[in-house]
Amino acid sequence: MIDDRIPRESVNSDEQSGDGFTDSAGQTELVQPHGSAPHSRVHSGSETEKPWEQLETRYRQIVEDQTDPVCRFLPDGTLTFVNRAYRHFFGKAHENFIGRSFFYFMSEEHAVDARNRISLLKPAEPVFKSEHEIKMAPAEFRWINWTFR
Repeated sequence: MIDDRIPRESVNSDEQSGDGFTDSAGQTELVQPHGSAPHSRVHSGSETEKPWEQLETRYRQIVEDQTDPVCRFLPDGTLTFVNRAYRHFFGKAHENFIGRSFFYFMSEEHAVDARNRISLLKPAEPVFKSEHEIKMAPAEFRWINWTFR
């Protein structure tokens, strides 16, 4: 998943903005663009925690518990998030991923193909699937089906 989060400054929970609203139960609903995630309910907790931070915390908890490997990376391939299943699959600790390249485990040929296809992502076509061979150990290779968003 390419890390394309909206800057926090662009989220406004003001009823007039259209980015969110507060219902009669005091819950805030933020609407994310690009078809990101379904609308999420965020309960007002502490006054110091903003609705955006609550939403992000809830999202990370859900993704962390996924059984499928999930990662986020910048357009240049720098990993910004990996979930527990991703770490388990590759058999490495969290700190071995963040800030490193998503393409590290791919052969140069597959990395070039993935980079080229990622560069073609656009709002009208925000998803593609592909299969790439990755290196697990010195003599062990696996084929992985990836979904890029």
